[in-house]
Amino acid sequence: MAIVIEPVLGEGGVVLPPLGYLRQVGALAKKHGVPVIADEIQTGLGRTGSWFASVADGLEPDIVTLAKPLGGGLVPIGATIARKNVYRALLPGLNAKRHSNTFGGGSLAAAVGLRSLELLVEERLDRRSAEFGKRGLERLQRIATDFPELIEEVRGAGMLFAMALKPLIGFRVPGISPEDVQTLASALAIRALHDGGVHACYSSNANRVVRLTPALNIPEGLFDEMFDRVNAVASQNPRTLRLLQRFELPRMLKLAKIAFSS
Repeated sequence: MAIVIEPVLGEGGVVLPPLGYLRQVGALAKKHGVPVIADEIQTGLGRTGSWFASVADGLEPDIVTLAKPLGGGLVPIGATIARKNVYRALLPGLNAKRHSNTFGGGSLAAAVGLRSLELLVEERLDRRSAEFGKRGLERLQRIATDFPELIEEVRGAGMLFAMALKPLIGFRVPGISPEDVQTLASALAIRALHDGGVHACYSSNANRVVRLTPALNIPEGLFDEMFDRVNAVASQNPRTLRLLQRFELPRMLKLAKIAFSS
């Protein structure tokens, strides 16, 4: 038995826990002897403005999972950090082979991971993420204020940003659930951002949330320009969204319904 916790929900839409929540979870787990696993695949290694979002909020996990930043945008790689007693229990001598996998310990991935760690530390990208994250969130908040008909809320944790789009109310397509309608509408919003020169991400467990996850070492000028582009897309979208809702969205939903029913 263990507690598995994501210190900031990534696919859930960049949802931050109340201040001190993780510390209290850790204290409760320690009291009852339950190990804590922190999923830091999205939040770890500087993304949220600290090396580990869980530790920054006072949690002392027994196991930490890592991945995305280690690859440096070049190779897939994951890593698990565990306390010594946990590590020894999981990998007892020769029986450690039960955790073997075909591509584990690949020399190329390990070399890239090591260099990625060196760059993260040498350039203090955790501090940069905290500084740029504050600036970026302020820009998003201004954009949300200027376009309330498009954006319901913005959130951020370091350089992990989220825009919760305004829900589609009163827009119905026969035979299609409101959730599917909203999902496709968000996909169109992401496409609009891509057309405007902004790489945006869909949130698998929050179908109205669009995420921005710029590289931690993105040039400062390009970082600011990213929000200029978001603003430009939003300024065009009141008309664009009405057109999409009237024409393109029903057509896409109809095609999706045909595809799933065949």
